[in-house]
Amino acid sequence: MNPTITQRDFKILKQLQSDLNELKHRLEKIHEQEGHDIVQVDESAYCDICEEDFGWWCPDSIDHVCEYRQEDGSYNYDNCIHCHQPEERK
Repeated sequence: MNPTITQRDFKILKQLQSDLNELKHRLEKIHEQEGHDIVQVDESAYCDICEEDFGWWCPDSIDHVCEYRQEDGSYNYDNCIHCHQPEERK
């Protein structure tokens, strides 16, 4: 099956593409100015702007992301420095 696209359909698609590109550009500007907007999605810390997953949601850290780098610079993946949860959740 080979669907046919009319010239009118093509113009509509081009306009939609242009509109989406404009929205994407605006979103990138907001993201550039404001930084990440971290929200909780299930147990993940997720940017509502760029959709990046930052790992585990941490209720105790300022940016809501679990951090495993200890004060001495080493990593302890069994202990978030804020909420003390392990990286590998049960």
